[in-house]
Amino acid sequence: MIDAIVMAGGRTDRLPLPYKADLTLGDRRMVDYVVAALQAVPEIGDVRVHRGTHKDLVPNLLDALTDVADDSRYVLVVSCDIPFLTPEAVQDFLGRCDGTADVYYPIISRDACERQFPDVRRTYARLREGTFTGGNLFLIRPGILPPLSVRLERLFALRKSPLRLSKELGYGVIGRFLLSALFRTLSVHALEARVGRIAGLRAKAVISDYPEIGTDIDKESDLILARRVHLL
Repeated sequence: MIDAIVMAGGRTDRLPLPYKADLTLGDRRMVDYVVAALQAVPEIGDVRVHRGTHKDLVPNLLDALTDVADDSRYVLVVSCDIPFLTPEAVQDFLGRCDGTADVYYPIISRDACERQFPDVRRTYARLREGTFTGGNLFLIRPGILPPLSVRLERLFALRKSPLRLSKELGYGVIGRFLLSALFRTLSVHALEARVGRIAGLRAKAVISDYPEIGTDIDKESDLILARRVHLL
């Protein structure tokens, strides 16, 4: 059995309510859809919603994982703002995690995203295997995080400053990303290896065919679209 934690403490000024988790689709909160999908997965045991008191993700995540009894067992961490999440999507992701890495992170092809959610705008990366966007859940061994917390907080803090992040990651990585955007020279495996060296852990990308894993609500236009899709 794998326990799941839904991260529901994110504040935003880009949506009608300060907490994404409390936004509604129909007569239910967004976080309730996520919890219901997780509870319907046979491989998942306890599902816990963590509000968090910190501004940033990393300290909130560390707090959420402090109550995990066995920090060598995997825990599924899920954001609260993917209301179209399905049990099938979660089962497929878990089934592709082979137990050899510290962290598993889903990537979804552009074709799959645009086929199911054609009006959603996402950021994509062109890799040798295809064009992908990232998902909003990951499988992790909690015990690896505390020693890496300072490093991870720094990377997270720089995520919206491309120039400073480039310096942190190494300009060679950015150069390879630019080349890959033109010629698809960067492979998933090479990206995994680089992320692993930077973060100090074994990371593995999981290609998923379920765009609901990556369809999050970040701004009001996303919410309007989600409510329209929900009514279909």
